[in-house]
Amino acid sequence: MRGMGGETSGNGIIKTVILPNEEINRLAIEQEELRQYLAAQKLVYEESIAAYEKDRLIREQEYQMKEQEFRDTLALVRGRLDQRQAVNYQLARDFFDYKHLVGKTRQRLQDEQDLAQVEN
Repeated sequence: MRGMGGETSGNGIIKTVILPNEEINRLAIEQEELRQYLAAQKLVYEESIAAYEKDRLIREQEYQMKEQEFRDTLALVRGRLDQRQAVNYQLARDFFDYKHLVGKTRQRLQDEQDLAQVEN
């Protein structure tokens, strides 16, 4: 507690005298403990933020690596698809050329048979 002297000096200033008190000492100790606790919490907070940032960087690197792997796989699959389409296109073309040739040959054989029947 504070003790106040009731004396007033001649110029109207009141003087306050603070007497030692156990309550004040306890409050000072509690204040210092709270400052230390706050400093420790701030340190924990800063370490947590640093750890989260490091984790985020690691995750971003992993994501970029996976993304690159997917892009490489996609390019490989597209290349294989292009090759298959080229092979299938050539097979289809060969098939239709063969079918056309067979049709022409049948027509020619049919014409020859018709001609042979007319001659007989």
